[in-house]
Amino acid sequence: MTRRASYLAAGAYLLVALVFTWPLATVIGSEIAWDMGDSLFNSWVLLWTGGQVLAFLSGDFSALNRFWHGNIFYPERLTVAFSEHLVPQMVQALPILAATDNVVLAYNLLFLSTFVLSGLGMFLLVRELTGSPVAGFVAGLAFAFAPYRVARFPHLQVLSAQWMPFVIYGFRRHFDTRERRPLIGGTVALVVQNLSCGYYLLFFAPFVGLYVVYEMVSRGLVREWRLWRTWVVAGVVALAFTFPFLRPYFEVRTHIGVGVRTEAEIALFSADTHAFVTPAETLWFWGQRLPAFNKPEGEGFPGVTILLLALLGVFAGIVNERRSSPRSPLGPRPLVGYFAVSALVAAVLALGPQITSGGTVIGPGPYAWLVAWVPGFDGVRVPARYLMLVALFLAGLVGYGAAALWRWRPKMAPGVIVIAGLLILGESWPGAFKTNTRLWAEGVELPPRVLHTGDDIPPIYKYLRDEPGPVVLIEFPFGAVPWDLHAQFYAGYHRRSLVNGFSGFFPDRQRTQAGVFMMVRHDPEAAWRGLVASRATHALVHEHAFVSTRRELYTVWLEQHGAVRIRSDGDSHLYRIR
Repeated sequence: MTRRASYLAAGAYLLVALVFTWPLATVIGSEIAWDMGDSLFNSWVLLWTGGQVLAFLSGDFSALNRFWHGNIFYPERLTVAFSEHLVPQMVQALPILAATDNVVLAYNLLFLSTFVLSGLGMFLLVRELTGSPVAGFVAGLAFAFAPYRVARFPHLQVLSAQWMPFVIYGFRRHFDTRERRPLIGGTVALVVQNLSCGYYLLFFAPFVGLYVVYEMVSRGLVREWRLWRTWVVAGVVALAFTFPFLRPYFEVRTHIGVGVRTEAEIALFSADTHAFVTPAETLWFWGQRLPAFNKPEGEGFPGVTILLLALLGVFAGIVNERRSSPRSPLGPRPLVGYFAVSALVAAVLALGPQITSGGTVIGPGPYAWLVAWVPGFDGVRVPARYLMLVALFLAGLVGYGAAALWRWRPKMAPGVIVIAGLLILGESWPGAFKTNTRLWAEGVELPPRVLHTGDDIPPIYKYLRDEPGPVVLIEFPFGAVPWDLHAQFYAGYHRRSLVNGFSGFFPDRQRTQAGVFMMVRHDPEAAWRGLVASRATHALVHEHAFVSTRRELYTVWLEQHGAVRIRSDGDSHLYRIR
């Protein structure tokens, strides 16, 4: 019965996710969720790292040596470590990539899975805590479809918070049963969560440590040294499996010189106190109804229904604490206090190193201490992503609130809880779910809306893929984000070295080159010297990317300097430079 309820819950979350993201299911293999920004970048990551693993499994045992050396930003090394490596997501996507070579399909399935698994994990956790499957299901809705997620639709790595409730669920069961399986399961979930998103490695892992301490203290187990040893071993094991994936990032910081954010950048991407009443503009109900304070990554509105149920959960926890008789030292205690305090702490940390209210600085924040003293925090630029942890802990409180309602008002509770679940979804509902939404950049036209995958990639890219000689490709426009992402997406398929690139960090050479190639009209000789210095062997010019007065500017420039046109596809022209 317990397992059947879990399957039913997972099926229900899947159904809701399909409706929530409609019409994604109708174009799941051809159009990518939301926009053609970070979604294309993450698709390249999946193609590159997944391709190396598939090559290794096919007998190319040197392929893993190239795992971190993605084919962008030529001639830079370790380019996968310029941003998220997405290894767990790649492992999930690998069967799809192997069977279909369709990264759009793989990406969209990953996107949908974040909702289903987030809901299922919270369902299992809250059912374990309250004994109520109904409370667990509502809590799963609150986490899987929290309003904060809608604002993060373009960022698969941020949506990939689904393993967090599984961590606490496994560890809670170990505290209750002392069995090894849930301990192992929780530790595995922690490792997978660490590797799914670098932000959550830094942001969530400390709250896991606080959870263990909370349980040890509340259960009266502080002097159980054997149990402490068990948790220390679990922590060491989690670190041991996580650390190999951190080493390339240390090397990038040390030898390549990228990996540190400026104070201004961190402040820009911190939440404002007004974030908690600022919804995503795309929310169907609240998007245009609440006074918003526009700030990058600053949409932290938790939803009225979620907040009310969470407050009910806190109230129920206080009432139960006052009424309860002294417990056995080994008895489990509710996690209301842990969830409430953790939600508040995460909310304060989301405000960044300088707390602002309506854009006005009101004082320093504790996040400044983390940047100054904890390794890694100076390398992440978006403290506001603590808001996902706020959503996690509020969902736990929602579960306690729903369970209390069911216990106190058993006759009216079913109807109220159904309405609450519908309200949670209604408050989070996106006005219109977009696919293949193109990015705009000044001075260039929009890139093509259609994405080609597998053996259906454009003929020029097939030619480059199959070219027997060495290829270092540069594409024009260069330095325009939508077109660099277009080039990078197809680089995941042709797998040739690419001078273009887009990532979380950019090498200094990239910025310099972008400036040089803007000089084609005014100083074509200097631009040519820059092209030679890039060591590109081939140049691909998309004439349709430029405004009408500059359509032929780059093709004429290349031909005047001796580049040889070797292939055309419409008004995209491939040149051999040397």
